[in-house]
Amino acid sequence: MKLPGFALAATIAAGIAAFVVGCGDMSTQADNHPANNHGKTPDDQLMSCTTFNGLTHCPSGAATLNVTGAKLKVGSFGTSGADGVNIGLNNVREWEGVFSPYHSGSNNKLFWTASSNGNTVAGLNMIQMGSTDSFKVSAFFTGAPSGSKYKIEVFQDSTYQGGQDSVDGNDGSGPSYGTLYVNSDGKLVFIWTASLVSPGACQWQYFTAGGSIRAMKLPNGTPVYGNRFVFTEQLASGQYPYNQFDGVSARGVLDSLTLKSESVQY
Repeated sequence: MKLPGFALAATIAAGIAAFVVGCGDMSTQADNHPANNHGKTPDDQLMSCTTFNGLTHCPSGAATLNVTGAKLKVGSFGTSGADGVNIGLNNVREWEGVFSPYHSGSNNKLFWTASSNGNTVAGLNMIQMGSTDSFKVSAFFTGAPSGSKYKIEVFQDSTYQGGQDSVDGNDGSGPSYGTLYVNSDGKLVFIWTASLVSPGACQWQYFTAGGSIRAMKLPNGTPVYGNRFVFTEQLASGQYPYNQFDGVSARGVLDSLTLKSESVQY
């Protein structure tokens, strides 16, 4: 079954996901979704790696990777949440990828994380609500010792539609989340923000497929409509901003995940 949707810490209906991340010092936060290699040695994992769009992709857990034409399919997901793909980045400030998740049944999950110097710096968690096409979505940022708060902004093209400040970051188990519908061919973007508004902050962005307008239910219960959904870390004083990243990973519980294109910016 083609995965038609995900519920985000706001309810969104539609397609291209772009996530932008720029971060403070996240070395104090442990990875909330540790990898399980299912008995595979590091050499086994390395031998299973493949190059796609000029980037090295390695399986995590029991996952398998298969490149067919202009697509990379991640399969053999189990129920542990540790299976998926690790994408190696060579000190970039931005990564983006067009992806299509597939699921059947209920309680499926997809966890995206970004890393710098081997440490997880930010994440975006998508957890299915029962057997519906709505997924709870929450972000976490590790710029502060106890985690950073973040703000959500919703845009229709370049016009601001609404949002919410000071959302508590969590690994998907906390109470602060919204709901989002994510279609196939979503575009995910991970970037360090150099803007004057949030210099050095981590950011995730989601763009709907084809620019279609979707509803997002914010954590405070307010519905907002747009086609670009932005999650930006709210930096506290004393945080050291990273400006380069060395990896993005996707792990979870679903039937498969297909990457259709990727690009990076240095």
